[in-house]
Amino acid sequence: MSPLTATIAALGLLAAGYAVGRIRPWDRLDNYLWRKLTFGGTWTRSKPRMAAIACLHALVRPLVTAGILRQMWRDRGQSPKPTHSPAIRITGPRIPNHRVNEEQEATE
Repeated sequence: MSPLTATIAALGLLAAGYAVGRIRPWDRLDNYLWRKLTFGGTWTRSKPRMAAIACLHALVRPLVTAGILRQMWRDRGQSPKPTHSPAIRITGPRIPNHRVNEEQEATE
């Protein structure tokens, strides 16, 4: 290999490395897989699909995946938390809507 060929190959590798660094495919893949793991949707309703996404995410970011899966394991089988407080119940004696004085009743 001549020095000129080696130089061109080295510059090509540097340019390819720069382009990959600017595109950041691992970050994009990480964001996509994180959204699928946390927000789910119809794509992750089956266990094999969920396992495939978890394995891919574990390859990209192992510590974050462990935290997400630990939280999912803790929350399994729990009903979703209510978004608002329940309505207030008022209990006590029933008060009639119309009160009539004894004097008014006698005059009528």
